[in-house]
Amino acid sequence: MIPETIIDASAETLEIEETSKTFLIDNSKERIEQSIDDEAAMRQAIEKILSTERYEHSIYSWDYGVELADLFGMPQTFVKAELKRRIEEALLEDDRIESIEDFSVEFVRNTAIARFRAVTIFGDSLLEKEVSV
Repeated sequence: MIPETIIDASAETLEIEETSKTFLIDNSKERIEQSIDDEAAMRQAIEKILSTERYEHSIYSWDYGVELADLFGMPQTFVKAELKRRIEEALLEDDRIESIEDFSVEFVRNTAIARFRAVTIFGDSLLEKEVSV
């Protein structure tokens, strides 16, 4: 006898909330270490998104990463406007990030330093991203 699968269309669907649990990447030791969750995992995810150039690595979807490489050599006024838009676009792809606030850009020689607050479901994180221009 062949088993039959009966699907009840009237049954309620069960939603499973995914965890943010991941492993800590310790760049200074070049090691993957203990488990982290919630705010620490979210901060690491943000840093990883901002350190990955979008469209450059076939392992990532085209929605992952940020476009920064083509800002090199551009005028500071252009970089200031584009940097905010591109960082917001990259980070808001993650459903756990609600908004980017208090965004500012400072130029030190050939480097743009973006500072901002990421409002996430786990709390706020103050972050900084340096970009060579």
